[in-house]
Amino acid sequence: MLDYAVPAKHSIKMNLIKRGTVFYVFFRLHGRQYSLSTGETEAEPARIQAARIYLSHVDRGQAVTIDSLPEIEAHYWLWHKSAPVNNRDTRPTLGTARNYINCFKRLCDKAKVKGVAELRQVAPSLKASTLGIEEGAYVPLVRNAASLFNRRFLAWSASRGVELVNPLTGFIPPVILQRRFVPSEPGFLATLDAAAKRDLRDKGFINEYLLFRLTLGVGMRVQEACHVKWKDVAPRSVAVETTSDHHGKSRKGREVPVSSKFLAELEQYRSLPTNFVITDVTPPKKSKYGRPPRRADRAVKRLTKWLRANGVKKRNPNHWLRKSFGSEVTDAHSVFVASNWLGHSSVVTTERIYAGVGAHKFADVI
Repeated sequence: MLDYAVPAKHSIKMNLIKRGTVFYVFFRLHGRQYSLSTGETEAEPARIQAARIYLSHVDRGQAVTIDSLPEIEAHYWLWHKSAPVNNRDTRPTLGTARNYINCFKRLCDKAKVKGVAELRQVAPSLKASTLGIEEGAYVPLVRNAASLFNRRFLAWSASRGVELVNPLTGFIPPVILQRRFVPSEPGFLATLDAAAKRDLRDKGFINEYLLFRLTLGVGMRVQEACHVKWKDVAPRSVAVETTSDHHGKSRKGREVPVSSKFLAELEQYRSLPTNFVITDVTPPKKSKYGRPPRRADRAVKRLTKWLRANGVKKRNPNHWLRKSFGSEVTDAHSVFVASNWLGHSSVVTTERIYAGVGAHKFADVI
């Protein structure tokens, strides 16, 4: 007889097979097939241990359904803080996890739903127009909200007896590829550079002028330029370092060679009373997520306004300067050099943006 009482509502349908000297139990439960070792070498103790294994899986299989946003958020943080099962079970960073949760909340708010079940019902009709947002904001919003329900999180939830599915499965929009960069007209950058010296440098807007020079002459992102320190300005190059204070988009540092004329122009302002090349004239913004990034908001806004007044009619004029640098480097050297100097995570990204730049050089070969 079994010394472990089996409730009448459970019908045990399992098989015992001996492999070597140990008995294994096989059973099917909740649509899954299990093959587990009992650790016993005799038949009768193996049957007892098999019943225990089966009932432990039955109890674990009594899933609890969670649906509301507070429950899902609390359950997600419980998984995020739990110890990983193995080295491959990587969890998103703290900032990424917050981004996923915020996007999921925003999507539910825009769709006017209060839980996962309601979101699953309206998922087929989700569009940028119905949510009242732009197409460029719709795709990352839905993809980040769906990333909350990654397979590791769902597997961990199932092991804890929580029934949870991705409500956006089958309705996740594809990634929007970046548009190809169209270079400016010949001579426009030279005209813009002369206007910057006249309107910004000569009139005392030093922060704005240095920001202009670092984005156009070194190909830095705006926040990378705001974080450059004088120790990063070497005799023949300018370094973009990844530190605890700030890291680039691809999370890797790089070193961009520059001309002696460019460095001599920067050296004129080394005597400024700060470690940073661009003086931060505005206090840092408060953030509930920890230490905020160091920003020079006033200089960035003034440079944006000046660029638009001088013919740069782009959504982000400051970033257009960086792309102009990438276009010039691709034309003069190659897409591989441009990818390295721009700090892209992959050369594929550079190829997508600057495809066609420098194509005129092949006319001499064909």
